[in-house]
Amino acid sequence: MKTEVITYKKGTTIPTPKGGKIIDITPMQDGTCQVTVQLPEPIDPSVFIKIEASQLSLSDSIFDLKQMGMLMPDPSEWPFVSDSLNTLERQNKLRTRKLYNSLQELIKTGQMHDFYRPKYDPSLDELGNLVFEPGKMPEVGHTFAWWDKAAKDFMPERNSRLGNLSEYNAFLGVLIKKLVESGKSVRKAWEMVCFDSAALGHFANNRKTERPAVEETGSREVCGFCDLGNVKKMFALTKGDRLWTTNSSYKTSSFKEPLNSWMEIDLYEFYKSLDHPGSQFYDKPDSIFNKITGWIVLS
Repeated sequence: MKTEVITYKKGTTIPTPKGGKIIDITPMQDGTCQVTVQLPEPIDPSVFIKIEASQLSLSDSIFDLKQMGMLMPDPSEWPFVSDSLNTLERQNKLRTRKLYNSLQELIKTGQMHDFYRPKYDPSLDELGNLVFEPGKMPEVGHTFAWWDKAAKDFMPERNSRLGNLSEYNAFLGVLIKKLVESGKSVRKAWEMVCFDSAALGHFANNRKTERPAVEETGSREVCGFCDLGNVKKMFALTKGDRLWTTNSSYKTSSFKEPLNSWMEIDLYEFYKSLDHPGSQFYDKPDSIFNKITGWIVLS
């Protein structure tokens, strides 16, 4: 938070600063008053990119089924596709249908809201503080409890937090739209996100080293975003203490685990399987959290 002193004339109604608070009011001899306020730090647009999810519309070309081609199973085939994922093509078509339906539902129910997401994956500075900078190793190896607290402590005045799965879907919708605006066809943009994300991030099949290795932050920029693959991303808990992460990383292939592939972890059942009683061990480090970083967003 930053502190500012604002002078108001006599008779002026003093507004409550948006996102901030008034900490002192001092009357002056000339009839004015000086108001000391705390205001949120401005968001650096070069680091935190506004995701204008509210601008997605059902009339956008990205929802035109004709332009998408045969990328999704016909609704009449839905039960059969979901029960028999025996081919990679069917699995990717099912993922496409789920993302398409999720975006449409978010728009129809008015749940699309704008938010900010960093250009880079998070890392730590020398003092152990979260930073979003290029040229660092992404921070991994922490549990949900660690990331949940670190995200909320990062910039509380901007409601910093782990983003949820709906926000990630909204981001993918915005990314698809940006890819189309950059010259990709609607079909190609959906394929890049749902079928093969090799052009969007770091995966096992497009690594630049002989052996699989995590890349530094700031790698492979696409539409203003970096680090879309590389390491898995952790989201906020959903109902029932269920944890979702992306499945895309430098150890997975871009066509088997594209950007819209997710993995669900039931934290209670996971720790129960390790002979722990459950939620009190959410902050116990374990290999399940290796190579997973937090997906942090701001309001």
